[in-house]
Amino acid sequence: TQGDGASGISRLHSTTTVLTGAGAPIGSVYGPLKDREIYAALADRRHDVFLRLLDALAEAQITSQFDCVVSDAEERYNPSHDVCRYLASAAAAIAQGGGPAIEGFDFPLIGPPDAGAEALSPHARWIHLDDAALARKLAASQNYKELAHEVDSALATLGPQAFRTECLRPWTSLPADAGERPYYEVYGERQVRAGLYSDVI
Repeated sequence: TQGDGASGISRLHSTTTVLTGAGAPIGSVYGPLKDREIYAALADRRHDVFLRLLDALAEAQITSQFDCVVSDAEERYNPSHDVCRYLASAAAAIAQGGGPAIEGFDFPLIGPPDAGAEALSPHARWIHLDDAALARKLAASQNYKELAHEVDSALATLGPQAFRTECLRPWTSLPADAGERPYYEVYGERQVRAGLYSDVI
């Protein structure tokens, strides 16, 4: 999505700045939906919206001949993050077809970057940053003004050294009955009571 949340103000400009600064090219599927649009599509069961995204992602993978795909983790925190994970793995399966294997990995957006990684360590990919790379990473996150609260909270809770090592974890799925209700349902109820949304996903 465009990361616009309830405000309706896109933060793609800030994301583009981070990607450009890291030397990462921007793909053909980049912020095609506003948050309200994806929430509405989920609530209304608009499968066509997600099937179009799936086709576009699969085509991008086929065209670019990726051997690895990394996505948000399924955390039941934000429905857009979970949908991203589902679409990424489905697109990889389509793109792979009968060709070479495409490995799939995810990373947590909530909590420590290596959350749950120990059990997966033999198959995970670990990225260890030196002091200069960590400093660039922290500077990029702290200059992303729309996420200032989240960044400050993460740094205060975990400390900057927690972000020195990233772990890309092999794709797995949470069991259907894992834990309590998804956080986004609980948070969505608060947003509806506040008058920001009309329905809960």
